[in-house]
Amino acid sequence: MCRSELRALENLDLTANMLNDSILRAQHLQSLNLSSNLLEGSFNISVGFSGNNFAGNIGSNLASLTSLDYLGFERNQFEVPISFAPFSNHSNLKFISNGNKLQVLSLSSRVETNSLPLPIFLHYHYNLTYLDFTGCKLGGEFPKWLLENNTKMTNLVLKNCSFTGLIQLPSRPLLKLKRIDVSDNAITGQILSNNINSIFPNLKILDMSINAIHGSVLGEFGQMNLLQTLDLSNNHLSREIPHELSNMSSLHTLDLSNNQLCGEIPEGIFGVLYQSRGKVSSLLLNDNRFTGRLPSSIFSPCITSLDKSDNHLVGKIPSLIKNMSGLQELHMSNNHFEGSIPLELTELENILYLDLSQNNLIGVVPSFINSSGSIIHLRGLSKRMINGSYSAVMLLDLSFNEIIDGLEDLIQEHTRLNILLLKGNHFTGDIPKQANTYTGRILAYMTGIDLSCNKLKGNIPFQLGNLTRIQSLNLSHNDLTGRIPTTFSNLVQIESLDLSFNKLSGQILPQLSELTSLAVFNVVHNNLSGATPKSKERFSTFEESSYKGNQFLCGPLLPKSCNPLPVILPNDEDSDSLLDMFVFYVSFVVSYTSTLLVTAAALYINPYWRQAWFYYIELMSLNCYYFIKDKLYSSVESFFRHLPAIYKPSSPR
Repeated sequence: MCRSELRALENLDLTANMLNDSILRAQHLQSLNLSSNLLEGSFNISVGFSGNNFAGNIGSNLASLTSLDYLGFERNQFEVPISFAPFSNHSNLKFISNGNKLQVLSLSSRVETNSLPLPIFLHYHYNLTYLDFTGCKLGGEFPKWLLENNTKMTNLVLKNCSFTGLIQLPSRPLLKLKRIDVSDNAITGQILSNNINSIFPNLKILDMSINAIHGSVLGEFGQMNLLQTLDLSNNHLSREIPHELSNMSSLHTLDLSNNQLCGEIPEGIFGVLYQSRGKVSSLLLNDNRFTGRLPSSIFSPCITSLDKSDNHLVGKIPSLIKNMSGLQELHMSNNHFEGSIPLELTELENILYLDLSQNNLIGVVPSFINSSGSIIHLRGLSKRMINGSYSAVMLLDLSFNEIIDGLEDLIQEHTRLNILLLKGNHFTGDIPKQANTYTGRILAYMTGIDLSCNKLKGNIPFQLGNLTRIQSLNLSHNDLTGRIPTTFSNLVQIESLDLSFNKLSGQILPQLSELTSLAVFNVVHNNLSGATPKSKERFSTFEESSYKGNQFLCGPLLPKSCNPLPVILPNDEDSDSLLDMFVFYVSFVVSYTSTLLVTAAALYINPYWRQAWFYYIELMSLNCYYFIKDKLYSSVESFFRHLPAIYKPSSPR
């Protein structure tokens, strides 16, 4: 586009072209639409519109466009903090979004920013209907004045803006306000209860999640008959759920998760969900402190997602669960539910995710043949609970139970199974190795098997190497013996292979070093021997900790070398003579030491022998003394007596 001086231009629409450069100067411009082009770079134009790739800060030359009516620049990459000073003189300025002539300011940020107060010019605007500052780190206290000034507001989105302090309600009703989203801030205090229904009578969405709000859930929420979504999750709310919530006839999403709510879930609180106008699709009560039994009214056909996990709920799972015909996700883990799993649970045709783990359930696990592509967690069960078909289940988690048999049937029935988790049970015997177990349709789906922490024994079936799509295989902490199957070199997509804490022997396959996807490899505490695979591809990242506890393994990462330095030995004759001398010295020392020790022991034990020993020692000492005196001393004395004669000089002739 050519640069030009278009001073008289009032309206210009260049939507959905291929523009990549533009500079305009038009003092009387009232409307400019450059949406959905390829404009990018710094904001060096007079006016820019949404859906481009503008970056940098908003240009100060907007100040010259005092007649501008409509401006939209969302979905760009403007830097924040933004200088809103250029807008201070725009008394006629409205903001457009998505082509509608609304008083809208939508300026969500996609970059990390520092804190900046809300622009002052907003204090002088009273006709805003849509305000979105998502991700703009504006900081400061919640701007109550925005609601006070703009009574025509329909949507207020201040998500992740770093606001603090309390939320104070405006003094007069906002009849058109339908959505308030102040989630992911640092708002504190309690939710004010002074006539919230009369202040926001038409509110449909209220999201105050991820803050530091404390106190209780307001009973006044029950008077907001048009409220469809109430999200108070991830706060510090406590006490019980008020009974008044049963009056929320339009509610379809209620999220009270990750708080400190306690007490029983009131019976009848969700009775309204059975009414035809009830449209609840998601009910999230997880990660609280609820106690008691489940109320019958909670099992509504309108709920698609129900999460009651991580509480202190007790009792049996009611057969009323069959009424939840639209249920897709059911989370009930980490509670104290008991009894058997109701057969009615298998009648839920739309179930995709079922988690009953960490409870006290007993009996037999029913068949889920109607569940297409389900993910099922059934931890915390008792032994002999597996029965029936799971042919359509994608993930089956039966970890940490007391299951003792039925492994072969489990694997054969799961014709579409992706992940099978059986860790921490009491399976015994061999891993099934029948050919039909590891062939057929299962090869097209199996991506993970965990049989760790059981009591399996015998050899690892070579048929496991036919699972060419498997990404994780964990057979650790069993009693498996034999060699690592050579077919494991076919596991070209495997990322984690754990064979640790078994009794495997033989060599680690050198071909495993060719598995380029392998990120975790663990064979510690086995009886493996020979050289470790060559350090190439992924194996170059493994350390000694992957092999420890195998005393016959050797390699560059281990203390034991596979090629030790040779020991230089002497020739045969020298070896024989050295050996004879060594034997002689050892024999002499041993014999001499033994004689001394025996003699000393005998003298110590028998006093008569000890007295005789010292007598003979004394007698021998005296004899030696007199011998030396008589013989040696007399000879020396005679020698010195004749010494002068020997050296006497001869007389002269």
